[in-house]
Amino acid sequence: MRIYDYSDVRKKLENGTSHLLLGNGFSISFSDVFSYESLFKKAVDNGLSDNAIKVFDLLGTNNFEGVLRVLNSTAAVASFYYDLDDNGDLIYDDVRIIKETLIKTIAESHLHHTGEVPNNAKDSCIDFLMPYKSVFTTNYDLLLYWVNMHSGDRPIFGDGFRAEFENPDAEYVVFAERLGGDKGIYHLHGALHLYFSDGYIKKHCWSRTKRPLIDLIKSGLDNNSFPLFVAEGSPEKKVEQINSNAYLSYCLSKLGRITNRLVVFGNTLGASDGHIVDAIADNDKLIEVCIGLYGDVDSPTNQETIKSAQSILDRRAKMNVFRKRKDKELNLIYYKSDSIDIWS
Repeated sequence: MRIYDYSDVRKKLENGTSHLLLGNGFSISFSDVFSYESLFKKAVDNGLSDNAIKVFDLLGTNNFEGVLRVLNSTAAVASFYYDLDDNGDLIYDDVRIIKETLIKTIAESHLHHTGEVPNNAKDSCIDFLMPYKSVFTTNYDLLLYWVNMHSGDRPIFGDGFRAEFENPDAEYVVFAERLGGDKGIYHLHGALHLYFSDGYIKKHCWSRTKRPLIDLIKSGLDNNSFPLFVAEGSPEKKVEQINSNAYLSYCLSKLGRITNRLVVFGNTLGASDGHIVDAIADNDKLIEVCIGLYGDVDSPTNQETIKSAQSILDRRAKMNVFRKRKDKELNLIYYKSDSIDIWS
């Protein structure tokens, strides 16, 4: 299996429209504060139950979504054999606590303001993002937002949020329009600065309040106004939550309509993101997918990514047979994600 450098992928971007899918590796490449290991340590301090901590230890992981998936599965299977009553409630209580603790921990451990990301780092990141028409992200943090706002008087990428018609001077903006053919950023699993209130998906704005976004987010948490987060462990649960929200549903459907080429950076396409894998496979307008592998190709994480990538090819092949099409094959290539330093 040949693994390319990112410079080879960059040359491909000159040929037709390209789109980008970012995962946690994008944020970790700037700071380890965004790693699951760092978040887990802070989450313990923020109130994870002893039983939940034991599950993390048993699985030997710091991956919140993996633990949530196991807890939900455990409760479901156990209910076939036992009348769970209080024990079942304890499991589902831990699921709720893990979700809430994850949100609180990310907000508390996040960089406080955009000035903590040097301008030269943001400039370098903009150069990385520029060739892409659509940027999809599963990250909750504010790095991508800060980079986009740094790009000038008008951000490079739109997001569909505008002033509310009935309250144009409000401290927030609302999701009000689809982006069509314009460059855009799509938060597939929500983000810290997005929240649901009064029937609308709203976005915190520094420009309207002159308050750091993290302060606005923490104030919202204090008032039980939680950020828009899809923190479910299984793809089925994630799809259920996504389909119940107009903004999230729009973002996922957009991924299913993009054309030509998708580049994946810092996203392992793990088991909990099966809905994203399916959206890529089912989009027969995509003819090429470039997937980044970090470090040793034989590492468990990379092997999981390769397995998911193969499932994309397998699903596409089955669809082609079902639809009696021979011209919708997908070209899959791998590249070394550590062959580019996004932030310098």
